[in-house]
Amino acid sequence: MTTLHAIQIFDQKQGPLPINASFTSSGGTLVITFSGSGWTTAGPGRIGMTRQLDGQNVGSAHCFTNEAASHKVFTTNMLVQANVAAGNHRIVLTALPGTNTDQADWFNVTILEIQS
Repeated sequence: MTTLHAIQIFDQKQGPLPINASFTSSGGTLVITFSGSGWTTAGPGRIGMTRQLDGQNVGSAHCFTNEAASHKVFTTNMLVQANVAAGNHRIVLTALPGTNTDQADWFNVTILEIQS
């Protein structure tokens, strides 16, 4: 029998990055959805953030901006993490190089835990 369990890590958590949180998992496969926003002072280019799970970079969410100093929403990303051990884990969101975040930026992380 497959069971599902949803965990809300961040719901409109105000920046700036980095931000982190701990959660407890029963193990299995995690579907992690994350989003946020930021800006750049450098003009046109890619901005975004990385997502770490237990100290390992395992994904990113980003976008392209043509404007400097204009907050943009990073494309929401949904990643599947298979074979996650039961126990305590830590998620960290960190800005990509050239990306700035402040109190005008908001971040979300939701986990859907799947156990077979």
